[in-house]
Amino acid sequence: MNLNHNRCMRFISRLQVFVIMSVCCLQVTAQKTEIEIHQINVGNGDGALIKLYDNSVDPVYTIVIDGGLRSSSNKFLPYLKKELPDIPGKVGKKKINWVILSHNHQDHFNGLIQLFKDPDFVVERITDQGGYSITEGSYVLPLKVPMNSNSVPFITPAKGKKTPQPALIGYVNAVKHINDQSKKITKTDITRVIGFDTSTKTFQNISLPTVGGVAVSMICIAANAYTRGNSATTARNIGNLNANNFSYGWILQFGQFRFYTGGDLGGIGGGYTDQETPMAKYLKGAYPSSYPLDGSETTKKFEGHVCLIKTNHHGSTNSSDADFLASMAYSAIVTSAGKHARWKIPTVEFVNRVADNRSFGAKQGIYFTQLYDYGSEKALTRANAMFAGKKKPYDYIPPPKDETDQFSFVFVVQKSTTFEVSKGVPKTVDITAESVFNVFRVSTSANKKDRQHFFQCHKPSL
Repeated sequence: MNLNHNRCMRFISRLQVFVIMSVCCLQVTAQKTEIEIHQINVGNGDGALIKLYDNSVDPVYTIVIDGGLRSSSNKFLPYLKKELPDIPGKVGKKKINWVILSHNHQDHFNGLIQLFKDPDFVVERITDQGGYSITEGSYVLPLKVPMNSNSVPFITPAKGKKTPQPALIGYVNAVKHINDQSKKITKTDITRVIGFDTSTKTFQNISLPTVGGVAVSMICIAANAYTRGNSATTARNIGNLNANNFSYGWILQFGQFRFYTGGDLGGIGGGYTDQETPMAKYLKGAYPSSYPLDGSETTKKFEGHVCLIKTNHHGSTNSSDADFLASMAYSAIVTSAGKHARWKIPTVEFVNRVADNRSFGAKQGIYFTQLYDYGSEKALTRANAMFAGKKKPYDYIPPPKDETDQFSFVFVVQKSTTFEVSKGVPKTVDITAESVFNVFRVSTSANKKDRQHFFQCHKPSL
C-alpha cells in the first residue's frame, strides 16, 4: 500500500515537472518580436491599439488612438482589457503608454472619456489638441479662442462657434481623472507628447522602443491644418473651422513597414482643408523607391508607398480622393465606420474610388470594420459586387449577434518572417530589407484569430 502510494507520488511529481517544463516551453514560444496594429470595431468612430513586442510575451509599449463614441465603450474597453496585460503587482490594472486623440470630435474622444474614467487603466503619455495643463488644479478650458488664417485654437470650436463643445469639457475633466489615478501608481503627472509645435510650426518624430534592435517611430505629418513639407509661414485654408481640419496625421515606421493614420483629414471640397495633396507630395519625397513583391509589376518603382493605411474620415465623400489613394500606393487599406443612418459612411463613392485605385501588387487588401446599405446609399452591396470573390483580399465584420462580441482587424509585422515562396521552399526576410505582414480578423469573445492574408509588400531596391 505504502509502496504503491510512493510510486504514485513519484509519478505525480514527475508529471508536475513535465507540466511545468511544458508550460515554460509554451511561454518561450509565445515570445514575440513584432508590431501589432489593432483596428478595433468600435462601431461609430475610430479606435485603434498598437502593441510593440521585443522578444517578449507581453508588449513593451502600447498606443491607443481614439476611442469611438460613448456607446462604443461596451466593445472598446473590454477589448483593451483582454489585450493588455496586468501591471506587475497590480491585478486588473492595465497600463497604456501613450494615448493619441486625433481631433476633437465626439466619435473619437467620447470613448476615451470612458477609458479615462475607468479605474482599471493607467496612462503615461497623451497627445491631443491641448489648451490645458496636465498639472493638478490646472484643467481649465478657455471660453474664447483667437482664430485667424495663421494661428490655431488649442481647443477647436464646434462649427460656427467660438466656444468649446460642452462634451469636450467632459474630455478635459476625464484627463484630470486619469492623471490623478495614474499618479497613484506612476507617482508623476501624465506627460504631454508634442507631435506638432504650435509656436515654431514644426513637426516632430516620436521615437519608440526598438523592436528586435530595429528603430520604431511615429512621424507626425499633419496637425492643426498644417502638413509636413508645407511652408510654416503659408496661411492655411482652414475652411469652416471643422475640427476634422485639425486632425493629426501619423506614419508609424518599423524598418521597411509604414502605416498611415490620419483621423478625419479631408481633401475633397465640403469646406475641408486639402491636406491629402501635400501629404502625398511629402511622402513621395520621403519614400522615393518601393518595388512590389506581391504582384506582376515587380520592376516598377512606386514613390510615396505606404504599406497599410487607415482611411481618412471613415471613407466619406470628402476624403481619400483618387489621387491620394493612388499616390499612397498601399498594399492594404482599412476603414473604420459604424451604423449611423445620418452619416452613411463609408459611401458608395468611396467604395468606387477604392475599386478604381491602381494596385501596388497583384493582391491589395480591403477591410472594413463595419459595412452597411443605407437606402439608396448601398455601400455594402457595391463593395460585395466589386471585391467579393475577386483576387483582392476583402473582408468586413458583420453585425455581431451578441453585443458583447469584440472584433478587430489585426495587422502583424514581424522583425523576421519565414514563409513559403513555393511548395517546400522557405524564405526568411528581415523587416529592414523587405516589408511583409499578416492580416487577421480577431474575435476576443470567441477567442478566434483567422488569418485573412499574408502580404509580400515591398523592398527599396531590386
